[in-house]
Amino acid sequence: MAIIRRKFTKFVFICCLSVCILMVYFYTQAVSSVIQFTARYSDAKGQSVDIPLPHLPKDVLLFDSGPKHEEQQRRARERYDNKNIPAAQAQHVPVKITNTTLNSYRALPHIEGLMETNKIMHDDYNFCPRIEPFLGSYNYNSQTKNPCWMDNGVFRCVPYFYIAGFSKCGTSDLYYKLAHHPDVLATGWKEKHWFDYNRFAEDMRFIQNYTDMFKDMSTKIEADFNKNGYSRKITGDGTPCYVWGSLNWPCYEGNEGLSEPRYTNADIIYRLNPNTKIIICLREPVSRLYSRLLTWIDEPLHPVYKNASPISFHNFIVERIAMHEDCFKRWSIRHCAYNGTLYQEAVLRLMESAYSVYVRDWLKVFPRQQILFIRFEDYVTNLDDTLKKVFSFLELAPLPEETMQKMLNSGTANVGKHYNFGPMLNETRYILREFYQQFNDELAEMLNDADFNWNTIY
Repeated sequence: MAIIRRKFTKFVFICCLSVCILMVYFYTQAVSSVIQFTARYSDAKGQSVDIPLPHLPKDVLLFDSGPKHEEQQRRARERYDNKNIPAAQAQHVPVKITNTTLNSYRALPHIEGLMETNKIMHDDYNFCPRIEPFLGSYNYNSQTKNPCWMDNGVFRCVPYFYIAGFSKCGTSDLYYKLAHHPDVLATGWKEKHWFDYNRFAEDMRFIQNYTDMFKDMSTKIEADFNKNGYSRKITGDGTPCYVWGSLNWPCYEGNEGLSEPRYTNADIIYRLNPNTKIIICLREPVSRLYSRLLTWIDEPLHPVYKNASPISFHNFIVERIAMHEDCFKRWSIRHCAYNGTLYQEAVLRLMESAYSVYVRDWLKVFPRQQILFIRFEDYVTNLDDTLKKVFSFLELAPLPEETMQKMLNSGTANVGKHYNFGPMLNETRYILREFYQQFNDELAEMLNDADFNWNTIY
């Protein structure tokens, strides 16, 4: 009887121990599933890969809005391969042209390797380990023209103006020419990229991180203020992605659970300083897109740039327009414009030239008199008058003629590359003009200026 009792006690002990072990196991799994962030990584076939945040390469933590992002993703994919994690297959399958008549995107056949649009409607571009709140405004010093304030004994400044868009529209040249004005403080680092992606990195999330980018300019403004009792000096942020690059909008406070943003970069910047001056440079959209391609040929971040030619560009555009047209049928155009996964798959930033979508959002936030729109074509052909218009907009004193001439003759910054690449095919230009026409017409009506539909160029 004693033997049976001992065996029974041993059996009960083993059972209890097993139950305890199982409870601990399932508890830890449940807790980890709650507290551990994962990044959903979408491959070119639409398959999603959930990767625990601690294992996510640092390259992927910074959200970029340009070629850097594709390069970061490429490096990350290589690392996933080494870890036997399903990798995103970035290989582009080109369309072979078998006759001299190029396909229209409206008659596009099925192309193997092209990401199906219904698989990118769920935006997997970003993950949000936290929701970023609005910042500001602060108790700005009324005796400095530039918005500055004291923060626990530290003199901090945010920009007085932003050259917020668009790329390949002369923004770099404008920024560095403005630096010739004695009251404009600029640095060699034109593009801060804080609102569109840097602020989502853990060590860059605070307003102090952003103002530290203007530390040298803040020091000069403070010195000018201390010396004169007032400072007219200003500084600016020349990131041309701000106007369209709200691709991380699901991480903005107030956008939770939405299919398209309630708040964009315009709202974030307005809250920081409601009196901010915004400069938006625009260019005939087809030429802008082609210039973007030519600039990136030296950085083969995607197969479309390798051995690029006007024909390969045409093939790629046909595919991508078809993809966007399909998105427009399923969702609103605005949803598609701010869908980061669609943006990533498009590679060439096709929607960046759909100016009216983004300009409308900025005009809903900022008074019209706080936004200056500049046509690239006017900037190139009439630089003197355009710069004087910018000075007036920024409330800067006119320059002496000698200084003005020095500015005008200072050379062109960030000149385009590879213009010997060859002109765009007429067929490509035609389908792109057709694609952008509705956005051009909307922009011209929005700004009450027919020049912004570029019909005289067409």
